[in-house]
Amino acid sequence: MSPEVSIIIINYNTPDFTVSCVESIRKQTLQCAYEIILVDNGSQPDNIARFRHELNGVTLVESKENLGFAGGNNLGLKYVNSAYVLLLNSDTELKNDAISLALEKIKNDSTIGAITVKTIFPDGSPQYVSNNFKTLGRQLTRLFRLHKLLRPVRAPHQLIKEDKEHNTEWIWGSFFMFPLSILDSFEGKKLHDDFFMYGEDKLWCHHIGKLGFKIKYYPAGVIVHHLSRSAAAGQDEISKYHTKILPNEYRMFVMLHGKLYAIMFYITTALLYFTWGSRSGLEKASFYFRFAIRNLFTVSTH
Repeated sequence: MSPEVSIIIINYNTPDFTVSCVESIRKQTLQCAYEIILVDNGSQPDNIARFRHELNGVTLVESKENLGFAGGNNLGLKYVNSAYVLLLNSDTELKNDAISLALEKIKNDSTIGAITVKTIFPDGSPQYVSNNFKTLGRQLTRLFRLHKLLRPVRAPHQLIKEDKEHNTEWIWGSFFMFPLSILDSFEGKKLHDDFFMYGEDKLWCHHIGKLGFKIKYYPAGVIVHHLSRSAAAGQDEISKYHTKILPNEYRMFVMLHGKLYAIMFYITTALLYFTWGSRSGLEKASFYFRFAIRNLFTVSTH
C-alpha cells in the first residue's frame, strides 16, 4: 500500500530516543499507511549500525555532516513518497494514534497548511506548542497596559486550552504535519533553512499563514516530548535562549520587518520588564536593552 504520510525523523547522536520514537509510531499508528524516513545528521558510526540492525523497513538517509534541523528535514524531503509530510522530533513518543488523527483532520480540510497535536512532558504537564507571534504592537499594548481596555487576547507564548482545538499563528516543529504541495509556494520548493536550529518553525508558519492557510492545534492526538525539567537543565534552557533562540528571533524580525522594527521591539521589551519593578524584571530589562543596543551598531546580513 502506498504511504499516505511520510514521517521524517532527524537523528543526531540520540539513538535511544530515536529507536523509542520509531517503536511508538509502529505501536500507535494503526489507521493510516505511512513510511518512516530517518535522516542521520552526521552522528557517530555506531548510530547507523544500530539503526540498520533494529529498524528494518525504515528509509535510512545518511548525511556526512550535521545539516541542522531544517537542513536535515529538507534532505529527508527528497525521499518522500506521499502527499503529506510529518516532521517528528526524535525525542517524542506517541501516546495514541496521533498521526492518523492529524492526517484525517488535514486531509478533510484543505484550508489547513500545518497541524500539530497536544504535546506533554513525561509528567503529563502541557508544552506550549501553540503560539502567537511576538510583535511590536503587542509589546506596546502590554507596556502601556492597553490590554486591560481591550478584549482579552493571548500573550505571545500562551496556550489557550490544551484540550481545545483552535487555529493559531505558529506551532513547534516537534510535530509538524503539512501537505507536500504547499512547498510549491516556498522558495526552491523546500523549507526555509536560514537557521541551523531554532526558529525555523516560526518562519515556516509565517510563510504558510501569508499564503492564506490555517495553522491548526488539534489535541485529539497526544505525544510526549522529552525535555528535561531539572533545575540545571532549566539554566541550560536560559543559556540556549540567550545564545541561540534569541539571536535567531532577532534575525527573523530583521528579515520580515527590518532592523529598526527589530531594535524597537527589544527596546520596548526592555521597558516592559523595567515596569515590573522587581529585581528579575530589572535584570531582564538590562539584558534586552543591551541586546538591542549591541545589535543597533552591528551590521546586519539580512
